[in-house]
Amino acid sequence: MLILMIFLQSCVSFVLFSPPPQSDPCCHASNHGSISDPKIAFAYLRPACVLLTREPTVTNVETLSGQLKEVNDATLQQLQEYVLFPLRFVLKVPGAKKEKTVQAVAEAMCHVLENTCVQSWETLHGLFSELCLCLCSPADPGKPADTAEELKLAVLRCLDALFHAAYGDIFFKLFEPVMLPGLGAAISLLLALGEKEKSRDIQVAALMCLQALTCSVTALRTM
Repeated sequence: MLILMIFLQSCVSFVLFSPPPQSDPCCHASNHGSISDPKIAFAYLRPACVLLTREPTVTNVETLSGQLKEVNDATLQQLQEYVLFPLRFVLKVPGAKKEKTVQAVAEAMCHVLENTCVQSWETLHGLFSELCLCLCSPADPGKPADTAEELKLAVLRCLDALFHAAYGDIFFKLFEPVMLPGLGAAISLLLALGEKEKSRDIQVAALMCLQALTCSVTALRTM
């Protein structure tokens, strides 16, 4: 708990007393996919997106995921909100969800986040909350969920990709006073995963997320 408080206090102090970063929109060196026309990409992805909202199954998630890899990164950036919507919708559907479905969603979102920038605070905040909910126990949000290693690993990698995709000033909002309770809960959850999980891969992935939270603030200042 003491470590958590020191971490939060240092982050808040850094954000509140540091000048805002001067940076250009982030870009990615890679240029995956062959579809570069936004209109063609939209027409190509739309049926899978619509079907996924109607039938949130692992098969439909995997279909959309495969199609996303056919789209050029710059075009995917333009369609980011559109393609994330059905994936996020699956996570928000009430009731129990199959672990394989949630894992497939996390992997698909991870691809999008690794190849685009998140420029909206609402998107960053929403995804941050939704991914953390996938990691915590429904009965006790302060503890990691009793789920498969593959699922936890996929969600942690997606969370790490989200932190690195966050662009400019919106990342600072995670450290504003109103966000500290939620941020503190997320850090506690990541610490628990890093300390108590038997899987070395999960431990490393959780620590990578914690590292991203601290290093991204410094990186944004120097961009």
